[in-house]
Amino acid sequence: MINGIDLNVHVKREVIEKSPIFEKLQGYIQEALDKAGITKDDMNSVEVIGGGSRVPLIGKILKEFFDPVEVGSHINGDESMAFGAALRAANLSIAFRVKQLHFYDGNPEPIRAVITNIEDGVIS
Repeated sequence: MINGIDLNVHVKREVIEKSPIFEKLQGYIQEALDKAGITKDDMNSVEVIGGGSRVPLIGKILKEFFDPVEVGSHINGDESMAFGAALRAANLSIAFRVKQLHFYDGNPEPIRAVITNIEDGVIS
């Protein structure tokens, strides 16, 4: 509720899947790999964490891009931050020897929603 306006709306999957961001997703994945200095061939598996793991179109795009590498969503999102922090600390430590992990988090596209008819619950 903002200024007495209820912003609770329902958005259909078809509306979201028409977003041009999905057409650009494979390019962003390749850009992340390039920045990390690795290729798809260097990977044993890919783990999707968070809300994106529940979007079927994202899963489909990732599976097509990384084929034949396994794409999964096995890590609990609530635990992933602690797990990632522990692995990052191990990477930085001189007391532990672990396989180097590459971390990249970035979205070059702005995320926005334009509300066009709040009474009917329509978002474009």
